[in-house]
Amino acid sequence: MIYDIVLNFNKEFLDFFEWDKHDILIHVRKIPIFKIKNNINLKNVKKIVNINNKIINKTEIYSKIKKDNFTYSLLLCTEEKVVAYILDIKGNVIKYSDLIIPEEDEILENYNNYELINNEIITFNNISFLTRKQKNIKTRLLKCNDNFLKYLYMELYDEIPDNDYKKRLYLDKNNIEKMNNFLSLIQNKK
Repeated sequence: MIYDIVLNFNKEFLDFFEWDKHDILIHVRKIPIFKIKNNINLKNVKKIVNINNKIINKTEIYSKIKKDNFTYSLLLCTEEKVVAYILDIKGNVIKYSDLIIPEEDEILENYNNYELINNEIITFNNISFLTRKQKNIKTRLLKCNDNFLKYLYMELYDEIPDNDYKKRLYLDKNNIEKMNNFLSLIQNKK
């Protein structure tokens, strides 16, 4: 068991530095923890099987949030990373949470003390490398019409859009702030 940590559960994994003031942080009193030997990316875990009987109702929180949400929750750690999960009854991952660095470091110092599980983990490779802000801007861009996107492209790159201009807009991480400012300016004029 790990005691007294702060978690921020979301449907997709968010690094702790992407947490924002609107997120609901959960102060966990205690939560089960297990280690994994093989070096998998914990952000890619999709399912954890044959574990529910070891974790059912073991998590306690300092909150009035409905405790049912944490019936099947746990921490998994490799030698380098710790991630928290909320599972459904079948072991499918419903939500993920990163940990803040001091709490993660403290847990990793005791890696050898945790129970080992390996065969219970099922992963997937569908990862997005976009931050929360980048995903938000991409969603906003997808809602824009073609004329607006062409105009935005010309403003950002000072060139006439070619056939792949949408792809460049959606994948451009360097101009994300400019796009955000431009979209906000347009939105405020409405």
